[in-house]
Amino acid sequence: MNLAAETHADRSIDGPASFVHINIVGTFMLLEAALTYWRTLSRTRQAAFRFHHISTDEVFGTLDETGAFTEESPYRPSSPYSASKASSDHFVRAWRHTYGLPTLISNCSNNYGPYQLPEKLIPLMIINGREDKSPLVYDSGANVRAWPHVVDHARALHRVATAGRPGHDLRYAIDAARVERELGIVPTFDFETGLRRTVEWYLANESWWQPHLERRYSGERLGLVSGR
Repeated sequence: MNLAAETHADRSIDGPASFVHINIVGTFMLLEAALTYWRTLSRTRQAAFRFHHISTDEVFGTLDETGAFTEESPYRPSSPYSASKASSDHFVRAWRHTYGLPTLISNCSNNYGPYQLPEKLIPLMIINGREDKSPLVYDSGANVRAWPHVVDHARALHRVATAGRPGHDLRYAIDAARVERELGIVPTFDFETGLRRTVEWYLANESWWQPHLERRYSGERLGLVSGR
């Protein structure tokens, strides 16, 4: 299960090279290692093997005011981050079609919950609110995102990895009808409950997030480049 990635679209604008190295080259290296291992297995164990690659809905670009991404949505990445993830998706598909490696791809929207780095929107809003700072809102604040709780996403990933059919791409938390219909995964957190518990966690765990603010990110706006 490949959950490793350099994330955060704004950070990719400031430093795209690490996103290419980690998300594209890193995925290539994992695919090569998985293929080498898979080829050593018996036919029975090969049939049970899966390389599950976790992607993002950002590879599909942006939506109109209504609708949802589906498996037929074209790839339209618009940032170095989403372009690097789109590229890694294509590598995963290529290793399946070229070498027969059983792969799965799932695409998820923005997660939230405990232990999320302070640069992400919900932790940043919680921390700013706790310290009585003005919230950092992009443009008019009209941007819309889906927010699956990290626990629900983890449940879905486990279900896809253990029960999904190898060689088929599955989506989660975009148009989730298929994963609900075929794998029986439905969210356990509604957004109000999940957000309340997340706020409570950050308020009670300053010792976890404060070092991140001091070492890596101090709450500034990322992704501002000359002329943008």
